[in-house]
Amino acid sequence: AAHAAAAAALAGALEGGGVPIGRLRERRAALAAGQRFEEAARLRDDEAALRSAGAELRRVRAARSLHGVVLCAHRDQRLVAAFAVAYGLVVEQRPLPRAGDAVLEMSALATAVERAVGDGPGPEGPHAVPADRRDELLHVAAAFSRAASTHVALRGVGEHLAERVGAARTRI
Repeated sequence: AAHAAAAAALAGALEGGGVPIGRLRERRAALAAGQRFEEAARLRDDEAALRSAGAELRRVRAARSLHGVVLCAHRDQRLVAAFAVAYGLVVEQRPLPRAGDAVLEMSALATAVERAVGDGPGPEGPHAVPADRRDELLHVAAAFSRAASTHVALRGVGEHLAERVGAARTRI
């Protein structure tokens, strides 16, 4: 019964609930009161590991909710690099001219985001990220956490996104 309760608490934490540390704290306090300090220290370390895993899971969940376009400097001073992002991962990349008309390129980026969002996050689940793309997810999340001039969040459909990208690329 205790194992089933612990497994259910862990499953709840992985599905979006809080990290189940209350029972660990109680057990650690009881061990310390009984002068079983080594076991209490192991539980303290387990609690720290659970907190760390919970923080990482929150970061991944937040990053997987990101859709839009990230803009950054390009090697060529005449261009801006644009990355279409869906579920926190890059789905398309295109260079945009700093000056002039880039409607075709922006429309392609908006379409790529819309298509990827429409397809969903994948059969593995909404928070699953391939191991080889974890760093990409964290870089995208960092870009979205910067000032609004570096990214354009998806709030509407293609034309609105294309207009916002056009305005943002002049600020890069």
